[in-house]
Amino acid sequence: MSIDPREKVVLFIDGANLYATSKAIGIDIDYRRLLAEFQSKAYLLRAYYYTALVEDQEYSSIRPLIDWLDYNGFTVVTKPAKEFTDATGRRKIKGNMDIELTVDALEMAPYFDHMVLFSGDGDFTALVAALQRRGKRVTVVTPGPRDLAVMGVISGAVLGGAQGLVLAREGHRGLAVPWALAMPVLFALGWCASTAIGVNVEDQYTVFGAAGAVLFMVLSGLLLARFTPTRTHVA
Repeated sequence: MSIDPREKVVLFIDGANLYATSKAIGIDIDYRRLLAEFQSKAYLLRAYYYTALVEDQEYSSIRPLIDWLDYNGFTVVTKPAKEFTDATGRRKIKGNMDIELTVDALEMAPYFDHMVLFSGDGDFTALVAALQRRGKRVTVVTPGPRDLAVMGVISGAVLGGAQGLVLAREGHRGLAVPWALAMPVLFALGWCASTAIGVNVEDQYTVFGAAGAVLFMVLSGLLLARFTPTRTHVA
């Protein structure tokens, strides 16, 4: 991402989307470093973080993050999330902040040169186009297939290496190396496939991970069958 140091920059973070995506691919975002990075490269006007909160929960996993962001230079915008039961009887939570983010971005438009939007939500396409018509630079930051593939390779390398050592120790030396080398590729394929089949990461990050896991298990099962010798039982 190229940033002119003379630009007035504003960050808009779709918190629910970014939080769910980071959980799905197993990474933690260093928000302190994120803020410092933009402050060092340009004139950062403001950094917004949008998310909906379930008010009646005794404990929310995102509450500590919200409190920290609010205390450390971010402008946190929240609203109560709506809870409902779907047709299958499952408890669902809905808290879309797209309208709030869009209105704030348009109201801030006269004061910034460059907007950086952290979201993978396609609903912001119209907002991006509207700002660009006003002569504003817009950069959308979202994990793409390349990012998912890299994270898959890293995770698979750790797991594959450990499994390879176990296979070698158990006497399967011929399988250990191919298995260790294949795991990074299989993990990367699993995560990329979850995106390719259109799983909504923001609303269903558990399903996102499960979809990748299913493909991973299928591919690893085929690989195991390929390298495991067939035993013939004689009656």
